[in-house]
Amino acid sequence: MEISDLEQMIQTAVAIEAKDGHLAHYLGERAAANDVLFGEQQRREALELFEGYIRSVPKLLAAAGAASVGTPVEEIMTKVMRAAVAYWEEPEDLVPDALGVLGLLDDAYYSLRMMQLVSERLQAEAGQTLIAEDLSALDAVV
Repeated sequence: MEISDLEQMIQTAVAIEAKDGHLAHYLGERAAANDVLFGEQQRREALELFEGYIRSVPKLLAAAGAASVGTPVEEIMTKVMRAAVAYWEEPEDLVPDALGVLGLLDDAYYSLRMMQLVSERLQAEAGQTLIAEDLSALDAVV
């Protein structure tokens, strides 16, 4: 599997969510359990946020891989990219991929967290980053 194949997996996950609503249902249950209002607008915004989160992975992986060429972390980034893609290939990982967008959130988190750590290492070692974005912003949410 290649990074470009992740986009097809994401399309499939979005279609599963549209059909079965696993993430929407889960979010609704969590909101109800915590006595939080979770109306249609909140549901739509949350689904857009999480879909955008998983959609960001292929582009960021490709950009980070390209940015690592010729840097002290090039070899590490190559391994991270392989590990990330391998995790996406595993259908029965922490959250099963058959659950659509909900099932890809752990895959996206793993990939983005690993990229963030490599970028931070490059910053410490060479004073540059692989990616301009701070990928840790959604850690608390995911």
